[in-house]
Formats: sequence, structure tokens, C-alpha cells
Amino acid sequence: MLVPVPRPSTVRLASQTVWLIDEPSPERDQVVRWLLDWGVQVRAVDAATALAEPAGETHLLIVAQTHEALVAALRARSQGPVPVILLCAPGGPEPEKLEAEQAIHRLPRPVAPHKLRALMRFKLDS
Repeated sequence: MLVPVPRPSTVRLASQTVWLIDEPSPERDQVVRWLLDWGVQVRAVDAATALAEPAGETHLLIVAQTHEALVAALRARSQGPVPVILLCAPGGPEPEKLEAEQAIHRLPRPVAPHKLRALMRFKLDS
């Protein structure tokens, strides 16, 4: 039996602009460090700042589940469809309807760097 070889991602994270919308915390700081290490242009802000600032060119939104309601507003201000990764607590409520309708992928907390990087590439390659 032949097993298909996955197609390698052609996405270079270094050329991407990512907004990380979450309240300040040590976990958010760690995610920012990973993104910067990968060469990503990152804008880490809280919810109020995200709504107040112009979106500009945004390739990906990483949003804390507590700010799930912001997704539609942030996408509306962007210059086209923007993929979303929703950071959520393990065992938390399942936003299945939102995911299905808006192509949002969930990533459980605590965030693992290899899972975040793989999901980012998947979302940006779609």
C-alpha cells in the first residue's frame, strides 16, 4: 500500500504579517518570541487596541478565544479574506458553528510551537 507524501508547504513565514490578539501574559510574550524567531512581522495587541488601530496588510489573525467576537469585525476591516487561528483553553466550549462558517481553526492552550507553526503554514497555504 502506497502512502501519499504530503506536499511541502511553500509558505515562508518570514514574509507574513500576523496580528496576535490576546491580553498581555507570559504565554503571549512567548508566542511573540516564537513568531519573531521565525521572521514573522507580529503585532501583539489587546482587544481594545485591535479594534482601534487600522488593520493594514494582515496575512493571519491569531485570536484568543475570549475575543472570538472580534473576528468578524477584524476581517471586515482587512484587505481581503484573512485566515484565523483561535487559541482556546483545553476542554473549553466548542465554537463549531463559527469554525464551519468562517474557516477558523482552533489551537488548544498551552500553545506548542511546532503545532502553531504547522497550523500557520497550513492556514497561509490554503
